Amino acid sequence: MKYFKTISILFCSLSLFLIPACEDKGDEPNRPEELVGLWGMTDADGEIIIGSNVSQKGANMFAKGQSSINLYGTPNAELSYMIVNLGEEGEEDEPEVVLSNRSIWEMDDENPTYPVFTGFVDENDLTGEKTLGLMVVLSESEGGIYVGTSDYVLDLLNFSLTISSDTAYAINMVTGVLDSSTYYIVDGTFQAATFSVNASDSVTVDFPLIVQGMKEEQIQMDLRANGDATHYFTDEEGQGEDHGEWYTTDENVLVMIMDVEGEIDTLAFPYVFNGTDLTLIMNQDACDFFEDFFIDDEPGMSAKFMNPPDCFDPIEMMFLLQENSVTSARMKANMYFVKAVAN
Repeated sequence: MKYFKTISILFCSLSLFLIPACEDKGDEPNRPEELVGLWGMTDADGEIIIGSNVSQKGANMFAKGQSSINLYGTPNAELSYMIVNLGEEGEEDEPEVVLSNRSIWEMDDENPTYPVFTGFVDENDLTGEKTLGLMVVLSESEGGIYVGTSDYVLDLLNFSLTISSDTAYAINMVTGVLDSSTYYIVDGTFQAATFSVNASDSVTVDFPLIVQGMKEEQIQMDLRANGDATHYFTDEEGQGEDHGEWYTTDENVLVMIMDVEGEIDTLAFPYVFNGTDLTLIMNQDACDFFEDFFIDDEPGMSAKFMNPPDCFDPIEMMFLLQENSVTSARMKANMYFVKAVAN
């Protein structure tokens, strides 16, 4: 089973969120006293603002479903989350939708949270026979595939699936024989979390994908009164730090010019200061995001999603929106910092 690709956005590479800003060299740089100090990031959230040319309803795979499908067996479980898998380059355009007992954040290939149950349904185009399938992973070395016939009811317009006490039996993957003594009873209705958008309007939807990994990096920034700036972070290679300088503009934009692995990056974030709390705001165009999202190991997909309207395709797939209905998409992330208390 292929899960939706996820990424970690490193603080040291946030030049993607660059906002044009420059310092007036004829004036003394503005460095407000309240921003001087050591700041540690405590949380981050993201959202996407989607414009549509039709009135429609979308499904949010980043939120837990409004209701779940129950699995009765050893062990019991609930399919509470919807996961949308984008096809590889050359595959059919339709996304694959499965249900799971785990959210997309718990489906990490390197460190999954067990047990993992994944459910799917299918209908034979020729015979009309409906099939129910379960992939069960209890540990790194234990699991299996379960299948059975079903009379499920799939409501595509309202993003719901109803299964009424159907049975899925373990299948021997070598012989194809079903084991009638090992099975799961599947019963209930899954209703996805949904949102609505009107024609020629836009809607804001939670989009944690753009901040995934930030909180785990233990990001800190040390802003000194003399203009020195240091970023501290932890990534897969261990602890690291970048050095540079900082100042602010009259429009409450924090500008940091950092030396990142020998290259100079200029980062500019609108900010909100409130006592000991500091919020940095990042904005990004969806086309830039998806170009970078696929660029590492899927260069063909990266080129495909560089420009509108193609770069809106992943958004329509992820949120199960109508084809060619998205007219605009921009992303926003908020990073929340707290100032360290001086000893």
